[in-house]
Order: sequence, then structure tokens, then C-alpha cells
Amino acid sequence: MAAGALDHYTIEELAKRCEQQHVHDDARAHEPYCQEIFRRAVISDDRAIVDACWEEIRRLYRGVIVQWMRRRLYRMTDDELFDMADDVLARFWKYFRRAQFEGATHFGSILVFLRRSANSVAMDWHREGQRMRTDSETDVATDSITSDASVDSITPFDVATSGVMSKPLPAVETDVEQRSVAQLAWAIISNEIARNERERIVAKLMWSEGLKPGQIYGLHTDKFRDVGQVYEIVRALKKRAVENGKLRDLFQK
Repeated sequence: MAAGALDHYTIEELAKRCEQQHVHDDARAHEPYCQEIFRRAVISDDRAIVDACWEEIRRLYRGVIVQWMRRRLYRMTDDELFDMADDVLARFWKYFRRAQFEGATHFGSILVFLRRSANSVAMDWHREGQRMRTDSETDVATDSITSDASVDSITPFDVATSGVMSKPLPAVETDVEQRSVAQLAWAIISNEIARNERERIVAKLMWSEGLKPGQIYGLHTDKFRDVGQVYEIVRALKKRAVENGKLRDLFQK
């Protein structure tokens, strides 16, 4: 397909045609549309276009990454695999820039880079799992803090404890006790897990409001380089939260 032939397509139109490669056998006919989404994501100077393209890439390829990971890490839960897929995309966004795109001879080269990102993250998780098993005799869950519960009635206590420990949490019998635990949790998150203003914004909106990275970025476009930076911060916060001994001890009592 000639250069510029897809310039008149909207991102939504490109994504619709790209998505057909996951449905039909004749995938190669649709690869130019997929490649154009990646091109705009790394080449465009328009932040809105860049962010919209990355969101489509996440929507289109998150499930593909999970399938790759499941073959290598078959003991992982679906939640863990989808967390890992987000880590893969964060790594990919960080390192796949204009030079890498221009060096890609065809669409398959882009997928090779994405798969290498997946392999790197899988090795990181494997090493981290070994380290945590060595450091602790308890079965600390390695899945990240999530906020899948309804946000209508969510509290700092709910989101701060979600996913930190694999064992059931002790019942919180009074509102006073719940508020006390929540305050202690947020003190740890604010002072030890979130290390700067950007990270505190992400922590608050992710764990208290239940917002996704794209939504967080949309609210604070002046604070972050792009949505990929938000994903990088989310990954770092989740990793520190799981590793933080004070936070674990708080919910083991």
C-alpha cells in the first residue's frame, strides 16, 4: 500500500479494519491498517491522536499479549496475566519510538518488538516471584492492587486492601476501626509508595476513585507526558504496594 494512502482514515476506521485480523484468517490484508495505528502513535505530534492510538493498541492487543503470556506462565490467574499485559504495553510504549518504527521493515517487525517486551516482563515477574518467595514464608499474593469493584461505594480501605494479600482480611467491625485502618493505609501510600505529586495523583484516582490510566490522563493532561507515562506510574505503584511490608502488616493484623 502506497505511503499516505491511509491518511484519510480516522483512528476508529483504522481500528475497525485492523480488528478484523483477529476474526478472519486473511490477516495480512489488514496489517497496513494496524501498522498505521502504530505509526500515528509514535510519529504524530498531536497529543490527542497519540493517546487515541495508544488506547486502540491497548484494546486490540491486550488480549493477544495475555494469550502469549498464558503459554509461558500457565499458573498465572487471568487477573495476573492482564496486569502483566499492562506492564508489557507500558514497556513497549517506553521503548518503541520513532526510530524503532522507522526501522521496522513490515508489520511483523512491530509484533516482534511487542513480543520481546512481553518476554522481558515475563522474566521480570518470574525473578520477582522467586525473590518474594525467598524473602517471605507467607503466601503473599503477587497480583497487583486492582479496583474492579464498583466505584459507587468504594472506600480507601477497600481499594488499599484489594489484592495485597492472598489470605482473607480480618473483619472490620466498626466504622471507626475502618476509618483508622484506611487513614494508616493512605499515610503509607502517600509517604512511601507514591514518591512525587504525579504518583500521588495516580494513586488517589486509581485506588480511591477507581479510574483507569486513560481516564486519569484525560483529567490531567498537563501533568503527564502521555497516557503511557500514566501506565508506567501505575506499574511502579502496584509493585511497591505489593512489596511494602508496612502495608502487608497492616492488613495481617
